[in-house]
Amino acid sequence: MGMTAAQAAGSVESFGLLNPFWPDLHTLAIEAEQNTDKLPDFTMIRLRSFSEAMVCHLFRHHDLPLNSDETHFERLQSLQCKQLLDRRILGLFHTIRKLGNIAAHNRRPISTDEARDLVEDARSLAAWFCLHMRPDIDWSTQRSSPPIATTTSREAPRGVHPVELRESKGQEHINGLLTGISPRIKPPQTRISLWDMFEEDLTADQQRCIAALDGFLSDDSQRVFLLKGYAGTGKTFLAAGLTEFLLTQGRMFSLAAPTGRAAKVISKKTGQPARTIHSLIYDFSNMTEHTEDGDDESATFKMIAKIRLNEDPVDAVYIVDEASLISNVYSESEFFRSGSGHLLQDLIAHVGSSHQGNVRKIIFIGDPAQLPPVGMSTSPALDEDYLRETFGLDASSYELAEIVRQKADSAVIRNVMPLREGVVSGRFSSLTFTYGDDVIRLAKDSVTPLYMKIREGRGPQAPIIVTHSNAEAASFNRAIRAVLFPGVATVAAGDSVIVAANGFCGPHYVANGEILRIDSIESAVERRSVQLLQKLGSSDISEPLNVALNFRDVMVALPQPDGDDLILKAKILDDFLHGDDASLDSAQQRALYVDFLKRHRHIDRKKQRDEFQLALRSDPYFNALRLRFGYAVTCHKAQGGEWSHVIVSCATRQNPRSSDYFRWLYTAMTRTSGKLYLIDPPEIRLQQAGIGWSTPASAEAGSSSGEPKLPDSGGSPPEPIGSQSPALSPQAMFRGWLQAEIRNRLDGTGVEIEDIAHHQYREAYFFKRGAEAARVDIGYKGNWRVSGVTSPKPDDFAEDIMARLASLAGQEPGAGASSAAGESALERPFLKNFHDRLVAALTQKGVVVVSLKEQAWSQRYALARGSDSVTVDIFYNGRNQLTKFMPVNPSPKPTQSLVELQDDVMTVLSVEVHP
Repeated sequence: MGMTAAQAAGSVESFGLLNPFWPDLHTLAIEAEQNTDKLPDFTMIRLRSFSEAMVCHLFRHHDLPLNSDETHFERLQSLQCKQLLDRRILGLFHTIRKLGNIAAHNRRPISTDEARDLVEDARSLAAWFCLHMRPDIDWSTQRSSPPIATTTSREAPRGVHPVELRESKGQEHINGLLTGISPRIKPPQTRISLWDMFEEDLTADQQRCIAALDGFLSDDSQRVFLLKGYAGTGKTFLAAGLTEFLLTQGRMFSLAAPTGRAAKVISKKTGQPARTIHSLIYDFSNMTEHTEDGDDESATFKMIAKIRLNEDPVDAVYIVDEASLISNVYSESEFFRSGSGHLLQDLIAHVGSSHQGNVRKIIFIGDPAQLPPVGMSTSPALDEDYLRETFGLDASSYELAEIVRQKADSAVIRNVMPLREGVVSGRFSSLTFTYGDDVIRLAKDSVTPLYMKIREGRGPQAPIIVTHSNAEAASFNRAIRAVLFPGVATVAAGDSVIVAANGFCGPHYVANGEILRIDSIESAVERRSVQLLQKLGSSDISEPLNVALNFRDVMVALPQPDGDDLILKAKILDDFLHGDDASLDSAQQRALYVDFLKRHRHIDRKKQRDEFQLALRSDPYFNALRLRFGYAVTCHKAQGGEWSHVIVSCATRQNPRSSDYFRWLYTAMTRTSGKLYLIDPPEIRLQQAGIGWSTPASAEAGSSSGEPKLPDSGGSPPEPIGSQSPALSPQAMFRGWLQAEIRNRLDGTGVEIEDIAHHQYREAYFFKRGAEAARVDIGYKGNWRVSGVTSPKPDDFAEDIMARLASLAGQEPGAGASSAAGESALERPFLKNFHDRLVAALTQKGVVVVSLKEQAWSQRYALARGSDSVTVDIFYNGRNQLTKFMPVNPSPKPTQSLVELQDDVMTVLSVEVHP
């Protein structure tokens, strides 16, 4: 079908204007338009080529290098970062790019209506392009002939813009162009959905999340969304699609994270610029001062950064990654405070989500299993109840739980899953790890050699060591540096360091947790001694205190979002760098201020407040960076970061079976994007208590000394044991059950089973206790029910035993009180879960559970194989955690087959089945 008259007129008005100057764009546009009705997919693909070619013209026009390795998306981001594209125009480019990709990859059918709408949007883009590229031409009148350039000082050769005009292409100029062309630029015609942003298949879990996000974005009454998800569920993948969707809509959004490293990670994964929350919401260029007057030796003050005035559009969206790190606990340093001191409160105030008149939205993205902020029991930004009760915000939310296919085979994910499940369920029982190529157990003395090997292959910042304490991190740092810089005790060029406190490096804000690199150093250290007046206890009496301050000049490399490093000159506190403390103590911080006052006596801090504040902010001594070596860091410092190789020192004084430790270890282990090394990993297993079972050696020694073995006469031959035939005969089941019941009833009496003889419908038990001995016969019927308990030679010892065993009369396997109690006990989920796993493991070894009895804080299992049986108590505590097992009345002289049963049960309980 050819073009209609209206379409032809449209071509003259928009696409036709391209032909005299950019014939390649004109050809692509006309080809797309002519096939709108016949081949809508072809139209989409041609328009994508049209937009790609247009971007190349823009790059040449602005003297930007065209790198053949760059994608169309990356080039658009470059133009956006240089403020050469208004977000509305950027939205048109991204819409054409995305729909062209969908058509090229046949992701879904393309309708003729969609193709027509996209052609209309391409016309608008062409109109903008003409004005942007040739402002020297009067485009106000539609012409059928080529437009004529005006004879002004702005006249330029075809396709080239004067340098002075190119340099003036700021946001004001862009807005002016849009105003001038507005009669020809229509509102976007093409409707593109959030679902269109994802070119890979989504899990059912992710699809439900996208549906929830789509509803949130389209509902102006909803202000906060919590996108929660565990490691491997695809949170960042969805975040990348979300940012692309907002780009296509021309909707303003900001991407932020609590730390600089976290911002760098999310920026890399989404392809969008990201910044720290502090730089987003606080105005560090206009700080206020609060001063407490006194003598120089006792004076103090505080600089306060105000919350930045928000001039973003009223429908802006704020996407905050690693939201589990966002605290709302009051935070300040000795001399500095950001806003109110409550970060989450200030973020919400900056966005104005609770104010009428705007529809700005916040999307918090985070992992609910990670460590909460220091001083808080939960992560408030991911807690719906906290947001409602504290800020009156009703947050929508979705929690991703399904591991995506790409991560399902990850050894790291498999190993952190039990930690995640423990945090979710509140049960901190089992803790074991599976090792392989990507998860490796490491001895502590192997850390430094491994670190150096990884570093040689992957660069100076490739590996990171994560520890529980600052002291342990300092110890690892010293060991690493002893190899990197042998004989050099001081900081050196090439050292990796981490910022230990928020501060300034010249005009640049550096955030706590940023990892920097030392580019060069000055060998000389500047030493000062500052005298303070320090109060004695709670009295008003003060005494002088001398505080040493040691400064060193360095050049530091500060990572930038675009991937380049910014090299800055700074002073550092040399002693703090080499210490073990997490922060400067109060005396050291006050000494920095007193030192500043003494060097600036010429400034009256009351009368010349602006001059005083400017001098203080720019003073290199007062603002000396608080750095620590960055080869090993605490988990809180590492949180939000990601490294290809992570070494985790698992040792801690914490109880490993606790929420705090599970969260800590989960957070530490999920810092890796590649290989994970675990130093001293805790493995929670059942421990044996009591005297234990006899060993094979002692059993053999007992047999060779002439002690009788338990005979197997008077009954069926032993059942064959093996994985192929684990079942027991009814007779063997009865004998195992009977022996376990007798052991239970004699528990704690000191009576031992010396021997057992099997007869027709009768089991003869030979008991002893010290010098006493007795025989007791247990009779039974053909239905395996006990008929009576007798003794051929009754005496006091025999009578006592018969009294304890009398309740066996009338009992049979599976029908006694012990089994019923056990079934009742298994109604408790943690016991049922353990029981099922225990039975499965025992069955593999041909062992059956004859009976199960509930006791106070323990479960008594009677286990049998062939004619052998053992009884074992498995203990648990008030937190529903299985803790240990103990053999009950173990035989002092077991047969070889009984020893083998004991060994198999021991292996199952202590190795194979985790609590």
